[in-house]
Amino acid sequence: MSDPFMQEPTSPLPLAPAVGPSSWSSLLRRHRWFALIGAVVVVAAVVGGVAWALVGTGGAGPSAAAAPVPSASPSGRHRGPGQGVRGSVVSESGSTWTLRKRSGATVTVLITPQTTFGTKKAPMSATQIAVGTTVAVTGTLTDNTITATRISVAVKPSATPATSTSPATSGG
Repeated sequence: MSDPFMQEPTSPLPLAPAVGPSSWSSLLRRHRWFALIGAVVVVAAVVGGVAWALVGTGGAGPSAAAAPVPSASPSGRHRGPGQGVRGSVVSESGSTWTLRKRSGATVTVLITPQTTFGTKKAPMSATQIAVGTTVAVTGTLTDNTITATRISVAVKPSATPATSTSPATSGG
């Protein structure tokens, strides 16, 4: 017995076009601009992302104002803007002052033309702060030097606990 399927006439199947060297080069020539533009976009995105991460947002946007400024290193050698130091003025020499912190360490304070003295409600001048005065200095701290943006007389905390103004009641 013979196989009935083998005796039926068959038509040739359509073949896919041959993909040879000439077809690939034609395909690459037609699409190389898309590939080049895609590569440029990827490189630009990477470079832009790295630049944004290094420079930051420059204060633009609502979230930048609320974000705390982290220290640049865990050792605190460079802590950045908005840092503060509190101590007693040991010496004043022009635009350089020396403070002694409670721990005994000394800190150099650099005063610039932009440094303000006192508070917004009670402004002062540098001449009103004498040697021996305890001050709070805000500015940019690097190593043991702070470039001051504001120097104000520190308020000493009260040594006595607050007393109650309500009358004492007996537990009887």
